[in-house]
Amino acid sequence: MRPERARTYRTEGIILNRRDWGEADRLITLLTPEHGKLRVVAIGARKPTTRKSGHLELFTRGLFVLARGRTFDKLTQAQTLDYFTNIRHDLTRIGQAGVLCELVDRFLEEADAAPAVYDLLHNALLALDSGDNGDVVLFHFQMQLFDLVGYRPVLHQCVVCEDPLEPVAQFISVALGGVVCPTCYQRLHADEGPLAKQIVRTLSLNALKVLRFLQTAPWPRIRRLRLPAEVREEVRTLLDLWATHHLERGLRSGRFLREIEASYKKEKKP
Repeated sequence: MRPERARTYRTEGIILNRRDWGEADRLITLLTPEHGKLRVVAIGARKPTTRKSGHLELFTRGLFVLARGRTFDKLTQAQTLDYFTNIRHDLTRIGQAGVLCELVDRFLEEADAAPAVYDLLHNALLALDSGDNGDVVLFHFQMQLFDLVGYRPVLHQCVVCEDPLEPVAQFISVALGGVVCPTCYQRLHADEGPLAKQIVRTLSLNALKVLRFLQTAPWPRIRRLRLPAEVREEVRTLLDLWATHHLERGLRSGRFLREIEASYKKEKKP
């Protein structure tokens, strides 16, 4: 006989999402290192007298006690380990943390152990909270997450001919999975075959170098990265396209972040 599982268990976790459930409960999406992504019900979490609500804010890292249930496990106890206070005092960083959590929520299936993704998310939230450049934190996180979930972009050779890339501007195709060299780009468009329609945009040499750096360098080196505005926007656009293509729709938190940034730009205009 298979051993019976314990009816309650304790796990560390980061809150990825939450929504109202029933009259007074909340449905919480947790990322845990050993159990992967879990959806659990916090009974009575919306009642004014509950002690749980302060521990159930988005992207809080906590220690949780769960009781197994038929449809959803029930969250019975919660203790905050990291509240990331500095993030919560900055609207832009709140938006960036939201993007991190939504990417994980959307890319991961439930109940698949994901300790590497958990560590990646935790370290990214710590970096945001410590004041590191938010764009760089987000770019590095996206590149590393794509690698962990099986969507690593091919950046060192052409995805069509597989030859090493020359140090010149290239083209990139999300659908084909990486960079297309100028020779293959010209050939595909001359043939007017179906692959020609997959080329989404040009890729500057500087942006290619940044993407490679984000993909391969350790975080202590990446955190010192400073990007010109035009390169930052090119990298941001490409990484957003990569996520949108594989998720088959855009991120709600990404739209929120862009709205915040647009409002700040308006305020700075004389």
